[in-house]
Amino acid sequence: MALAYTKAGWNFEKYLYAYAQSVELGQRNWWFGFKDTLVRLGWEVRGGYSSTGGLAHNTAEAFGAWGAAPAQSDPWATVNDCNRTGGNDMYIILRSPTGFEICMGSNYTTQATYMFFTFMYISHNDGFGAVNGGVDGTGGGNSVIPTATDRQTIYVGDTNGVDNDMDVGSTFSIYGAQSTDNNSTRLMIQKSRGIHIWFSFEHLDNPHANLDNGGRVFAYRVVNSEEPINSPMSNVFYTSALYYGRVAGINRTLYAGTSGYANLGHQSLNIVQADNKMVVAPMDLYNNTLGEKGYYGTIPDLYYGNNEHYMVLLGDSVGGPPNWFSGGSIVSPWDGDILNAGANPEPLPRVH
Repeated sequence: MALAYTKAGWNFEKYLYAYAQSVELGQRNWWFGFKDTLVRLGWEVRGGYSSTGGLAHNTAEAFGAWGAAPAQSDPWATVNDCNRTGGNDMYIILRSPTGFEICMGSNYTTQATYMFFTFMYISHNDGFGAVNGGVDGTGGGNSVIPTATDRQTIYVGDTNGVDNDMDVGSTFSIYGAQSTDNNSTRLMIQKSRGIHIWFSFEHLDNPHANLDNGGRVFAYRVVNSEEPINSPMSNVFYTSALYYGRVAGINRTLYAGTSGYANLGHQSLNIVQADNKMVVAPMDLYNNTLGEKGYYGTIPDLYYGNNEHYMVLLGDSVGGPPNWFSGGSIVSPWDGDILNAGANPEPLPRVH
C-alpha cells in the first residue's frame, strides 16, 4: 500500500544560496533565508532588532493579536538588514500560525567577528510576543533579547564560531514545508552534500490529555558536518529525547519511537524490498518521566524509513513522482512538481 498524505495537503518553499566568496554575505543570507522561508510558509514577524532595521518593539509597545494591529515591523526586511554593530545584538521573533515562537539571533559582545555566535530560544505558546514582549514582563532592546517563562533554550553557539549552526563558506539550501491546516512546519537546511539542520513543529494525532497547547511539540537537531552520514534526520539520533513539549505546565523532552516505544527497533527497517518498495513506520512520541510515562501521540505525515537513506526522493508508488523525501531515514512530504521542476531536481549536492 502506498503512502498517502493524512492531512489536507502541504505547501512548500525553498531558499537557495550560491556561495559568493564572502563570509559576511553568506551569514547574512543564512539569517535572512531562514526568516524568509518561514514567513513565506505563513509565519509572522513579531519584532526584533538589527543595526539598520532598528528596534521593532520595546517594553512600551504591546503586541497585537495574531494578524491584528499593532503590526510589528520586520527588522530583517532585507539581506543587508541582517547585521550587528557597536556592541548591539541582532535578533528576530517569529510566530507560527498556531502559537510557537522562535527568538533567534547573534550576540555581538560575545563574538564581534561577523555573526558567528548564534542563539535560539523557542516558546511553546506566544511567550515572546505577549504584551510588552514577554509573559514575564521582560521586553527586548538593542542588546537584550525578550524572555518568556515557557521558553526552551535550543541552541547557544560557540564563541569562536566553530560549533555554530549558521552555514558559512559554502553553498546552502533551505527547504520548508507547511501543512495546509497549519499544524505542522518542517524545515531542512542542506549544507554541502547533506542535511545538517532539521526542524519539526507538530500537532500530534491522539495527544495525551496532559500535553499542553493542544498537543504541540517541536524538535530541533543540528550537526556541524557536510557529510550525509551525519544527517540529523538519521534514525540513530532518535534514540534520545529530542522532541520538546509542555506537560501539565512543565517543559519536557519526549522520545520518538515506533509502536511500543521501540526506539531501537525502527533501526532494523533498513531493507529495500525486491520490488523497490520499502517498509515504513509511523513516528510516535513517548514520555519517560517518572509519573508521566507513556504514549503521548503520533506525528502525522512523518515516518521512519530505511536506515542510511540519505537525500533520497520517494514516490507513493514505484516510478511515481517524488512525493516524499528521506534525509537519512526520516521520511517527510516533498513536492515533486514545484521543488523538483526542470532538469535539475532538488535536493542537489550543492557543494562549494
